[in-house]
Amino acid sequence: SASHDAHAAIRRARVPWPAPVRLGLILAGAVFACWLPYQLSTFDVALYDRMGLYALVTIGLTLLMGFAGQISLGQGAFFLIGAYTSAILTVGIDPDTRFVDPVAGVSPVLAVLAAPVVAAALAAVIGVPLLRLHGHYLAFATLALHLIAFSVLSAWDRFTGGQYGISVTKPLTVFGHDLRGPLHAAVVWAVVAIALLLATATAAKQPALRLMSSIASHSAATSGAAFTTGLRWS
Repeated sequence: SASHDAHAAIRRARVPWPAPVRLGLILAGAVFACWLPYQLSTFDVALYDRMGLYALVTIGLTLLMGFAGQISLGQGAFFLIGAYTSAILTVGIDPDTRFVDPVAGVSPVLAVLAAPVVAAALAAVIGVPLLRLHGHYLAFATLALHLIAFSVLSAWDRFTGGQYGISVTKPLTVFGHDLRGPLHAAVVWAVVAIALLLATATAAKQPALRLMSSIASHSAATSGAAFTTGLRWS
């Protein structure tokens, strides 16, 4: 189609930067991003912290939409699943004990580590049947997933807190340091830098790039494709 031809032309016209340049730019940006929250006010740090969380979502969308050419409108659903998984595990699964038992729930560190695992597992389960769709059908299916997730959030308000969310008072402590304020924002942006390094290394690998390009052009032919590739700078 015309959109696939235009997408392929853009990829052919793009001149990749050498790996050392890409690595240097990402590391320099990471240093600046981790230094910046210590120069901001308390209110600005909170906004900057949230910007880092949204940047993580954007990196995934860049691979999915920018390289693979697949339109997804349901990324917020997986963001929601991860956020509520970490919050619910931290404060406790039983809503009746959250306010009366201060030690209910698990360690915030364990909850944060479990959140992406749960979100990825659900994404894999949901993504297998969605691989049969492409184009507008995939966009509508992911949009429906997004709306369903928010409907469940509202319907189970006693369990999830509904539109008000869940208040977490336990500090996120790592190696004796409470991650809050500028330190939390710096850690978030360090994670963003690591995710960007991994995404850039993946996109630079020829097998991965060929697969994503083939998905963009012939999604039906590559829906069942599997490949193994290592991450390295080339």
